[in-house]
Amino acid sequence: MPREPDDRSPAALVAELHRRQREMYAGGPVEPVRDLLADDVLWHVPGSSPIAGEHRGADAVVDYFERRRRLADDTMRMSPGELIEEGDDVAQFVEGSATLGGEPVTWRTIGVYRVDPERRRVREVWLVPLDADLFDRIWSAGAPSQLIDARIEELGDWRGETLARVRDLVRRADPEVVEEWKWRGVPVWYHDGMLCTGETHKNVVKMTFAKGASLEDPAGLFNASLEGNRRRAIDLHEGEEIDEEALKALIRAAVALNESA
Repeated sequence: MPREPDDRSPAALVAELHRRQREMYAGGPVEPVRDLLADDVLWHVPGSSPIAGEHRGADAVVDYFERRRRLADDTMRMSPGELIEEGDDVAQFVEGSATLGGEPVTWRTIGVYRVDPERRRVREVWLVPLDADLFDRIWSAGAPSQLIDARIEELGDWRGETLARVRDLVRRADPEVVEEWKWRGVPVWYHDGMLCTGETHKNVVKMTFAKGASLEDPAGLFNASLEGNRRRAIDLHEGEEIDEEALKALIRAAVALNESA
């Protein structure tokens, strides 16, 4: 069993959490880290990178840790600084480093930790990057396919399932398609130019075809962005069926249009 912190103070609990995190990011087990999290923990990560979001519950926070570890391919390291304790709250400066997208990178954050003194668990954390834009760029620097995988996993609801289906259909329609990760968090598919995007919003997954206005759409799939003279979009809502054959035909038509240009 993982040992409990010797000191009962909130600062000692956070220090022990960081010790276990460092071991985990170096390839160790994740269970000792989870043991210091409240079941209803909430971990706030700002930005629009694949690791950003409101991670609710111990399982979601552990998934967030493991996503960082996968994206960094076990190269992530943490160097915690001095702890500042005020009641049940603890703040700590941390410098991080990893190899992402083939490049060595470093970043600095301040973590604010709220501890449950009775359960001796961390119950809420606010991660504050000192350079928010840099932090977003760093964690969006992995291989596009890896980043799209992480976004699908991060969504964890019907939007993730729909994006995964859309991605599969694009790949099946065009086995030579190239995946990219653009605009701080949007999957984009290319073949001799842009084909379409896979945007995720609160209530819709949107496929925007770069040259949609020039495509025949006999099945009437386009239902958004109909006014312009270039783009067309398909808005996919929760519970809606996808006409897979019609969508694959539309993707192949987009590929043919790019190849003819």
